[in-house]
Amino acid sequence: MYDKKKWQWICPDTGNIYNLKHTQEFETSYGVKMEKGEPATDIACRVIFSNHCFTRSRNSEDLDSHVMVRESKRGGNVEERVFCPARWDFSQQLPEIIRDLTYRNCLIGGSREIIYRQESRSGFKEQQGWYICMRLNFKSKRDPQLELWVRSVHWRRNRPFDVRGHGGKRFCMILSEYLRKRL
Repeated sequence: MYDKKKWQWICPDTGNIYNLKHTQEFETSYGVKMEKGEPATDIACRVIFSNHCFTRSRNSEDLDSHVMVRESKRGGNVEERVFCPARWDFSQQLPEIIRDLTYRNCLIGGSREIIYRQESRSGFKEQQGWYICMRLNFKSKRDPQLELWVRSVHWRRNRPFDVRGHGGKRFCMILSEYLRKRL
């Protein structure tokens, strides 16, 4: 059962309680150089987490009682999502990872507003690991103006299909390029 008021999932089979408070919205800031040679400016950012950080798509073995969220999609389709213990376990690290992004290497997605951060790389395959999918959003009439939406986390054996290039860039550089076009 999903208790939104208490930010927790209670497993209908075991009664285990999974705390979701770590996925509550919070504010942080990132040091960003807007121009070469200038000192970094702290940019405030609201961080929002999607339920995809602790759920997965329902499959044929999942019972109705396991459905945590129903999401309306384009075309009238409804996606049912169930609690995922593996994603939940990894998601507990997300607030710290997000606060510490400034100098971390990230991968740029196809729309240039989508960013991927790979964590927990496997020793066997360099591209295997947990991927955090994030989206930048800027609205001049909001405070703070910058929003980082953590859309999903998932374990992958390969990179997401829309990653541009082979390497990556530090998050502060990606953010600087993004903000220069909007400020």
